[in-house]
Amino acid sequence: MKVPLSWLEQYVNLPPERELLPRLTEIGHMLDGSATLPGGQRVISLEIRQNRPDCLSIFGIVREVGAAFSTPIREVPLADLPRGIQHSDCDTPDYICFLHVKGARLDHLPREMLAALEQYGQGPVNPFVDLSNYVMIELGQPIHVYAASAVDVASAHSRLARQGESLKLLYGETIALDEQDLVIADRTSPLSLAGVMGGDATKIVTTGGDIIVEAGNFRPALVRRTARRHGLMTEASQRSSKLLAPGLVPVALQRFLALLMQHGATGEITLWQAGSAPQRSSEPIVLEQGDIERISGVHISSEYARDILASLGFKAEIVQGRKIAAIPPWWRTDVEHPADLIEEVLRIDGYSHIPLQRLESLPARNSDRQRPLDKSGGYNAASFAQAVGEEAPTNTSGSAWEQEEAVRNLLCAWGYDEAILDAFLVDQVGGMAERSDVVRAENPPASDLDILRPSLIPNLLSSARFLPFLLPQRRLFEVGRTFHSIEGQPGERRAAAWVLMLGSGPASWHNPALQPDFYTIKAEAEAMLEALGVHVSTDTSGSIPFPFLTGKSCCLADKSGTVVGYVGEVDHQAYDLKPVRVSFAAEIYLPSPALSQTQRSSTPRREAGSFDISILAREDTWATTIQEQIEQVLGQDLVTVRLIDVYEGKQVNGGTRSYTFRVVYDRRRGESSALWREVGKAITRLLHVEIRGADR
Repeated sequence: MKVPLSWLEQYVNLPPERELLPRLTEIGHMLDGSATLPGGQRVISLEIRQNRPDCLSIFGIVREVGAAFSTPIREVPLADLPRGIQHSDCDTPDYICFLHVKGARLDHLPREMLAALEQYGQGPVNPFVDLSNYVMIELGQPIHVYAASAVDVASAHSRLARQGESLKLLYGETIALDEQDLVIADRTSPLSLAGVMGGDATKIVTTGGDIIVEAGNFRPALVRRTARRHGLMTEASQRSSKLLAPGLVPVALQRFLALLMQHGATGEITLWQAGSAPQRSSEPIVLEQGDIERISGVHISSEYARDILASLGFKAEIVQGRKIAAIPPWWRTDVEHPADLIEEVLRIDGYSHIPLQRLESLPARNSDRQRPLDKSGGYNAASFAQAVGEEAPTNTSGSAWEQEEAVRNLLCAWGYDEAILDAFLVDQVGGMAERSDVVRAENPPASDLDILRPSLIPNLLSSARFLPFLLPQRRLFEVGRTFHSIEGQPGERRAAAWVLMLGSGPASWHNPALQPDFYTIKAEAEAMLEALGVHVSTDTSGSIPFPFLTGKSCCLADKSGTVVGYVGEVDHQAYDLKPVRVSFAAEIYLPSPALSQTQRSSTPRREAGSFDISILAREDTWATTIQEQIEQVLGQDLVTVRLIDVYEGKQVNGGTRSYTFRVVYDRRRGESSALWREVGKAITRLLHVEIRGADR
């Protein structure tokens, strides 16, 4: 979900980005990237969870920011709909409203609204269509505008397509409809793919006349299957294929009407309805205050929990002393149980406040192995930690989230791309399923995937099968949990893993020695652990788990001899990675963030840009001298600078040498072409060298 910050600021006062971005990630909306547009506007990209369709909108994120920072929000102006409702002649299980506006006129949208759409990535089409897109992005409810002359609104409704029907879409292609496709139709023919895309015959092409504005709450599974069947993953289908709140339908029409009245003109307005709005339970969800601490280990008072829920729009009150009764707001379709309320309280309070303390669990079924016990017969966390090679967990103010962000920052700076993969083992090759320490769990959506990953690396290799291998190298990493069974007791361990896959070509055609190898990734693993406060040595005598190759890999051990990771060459052939020539990987176990040496990151991950710069210098000029000058020019905005090529040959004058550096920098500093010129100009002035391609 792209979020132009200037659009957010219309409804809520924003804190500085250094506070806003990590806080959004902490409350469940992970920052996927950010960009500065040519006009200086800032746009961020957030990964929205599947069960939060209310956040696929500007105002949904406004609500989240308001709750996260205890900041009041400004409501969206709405217009009143006609009091009388006309009902369609045809019945439907969906809930659809049609606003018939006679004499509508909209010559153009205001400049600031068009700018907001452009920042989101939506270009202008037609003023009425642009207005519908604006409302969809702002509120999250797809709406569609029809030319009223082409629609019999009295019979408009949704239904499944019939055998032999077809539909010419907005962009001109005619598709044969499947009998499982969900369409909007009148008594004569299909008008559009419901929640996906409109039809060509009913599209609006003028800036004035009679229009029909449709907003519907459709069956999500039908919309999703229809969109996939025809390869139409549109902005509308991404929202309509999820469980949107029925209350959004009239609100979106009210917003459209308010903006049309403000910036255009309307005549007589009639509201038609097909189907009826699903009824939600008005019964409150009751949460025992003690369950919050029992499940999370965090003590939160009833009053504080109530205030958090109220900030999110819940009607919440304390009943019977310590219980909290809460009714979800109309726009939240994902909250049904007390556990959902606990999740809301914990994410706004901050997941980083959850102590790193192992919770007691029942022994594994069908196993005669016993859990580690203390003398009183209780579960002994220290014994388990020793069994899996970790320090005993303790309550700590150190933040695991901050530590993991620091690890991500460093791996991004080294040029690795983050992957967020399945917790279940995708490919059960190399005898992984037969390992004695694997943890199995029921997985109804995919019953053949029942092993929780004992390592992050197998799924990283599996995922690479589906990625294009267009460069000499492919670098992937993941930070997450791995799962192990020790003496019948399942447990999880925080880990970081990264994989370097090399293709058939060298990283540098003129200097093959620059090709990464085992020692490259070993140095990275050692540097990462050093940054986390763990001093390690290598051990080649210990057992090496698959997919690491025996004889080409080693263990990493701390001062006590405990294994804290593995590094070496991995068996990529078992994962059918045909374009790959050789693969190296490292996996380390993250220590407790309570270690005083742990480096914490108080700023969000930097969105990195890069460029290559080739410098022609006298052969007695050291590459390190040039590199130091690049570092001085970019200062704190530099992520990494690396020599990738050295050339001496016919294309350069005698007595000279061409050095090529790859520069990775914080993209907030500016565009790559401008920085290339800035660096080149400074180096030319200071070192009297020539920048190759300086006329670009």
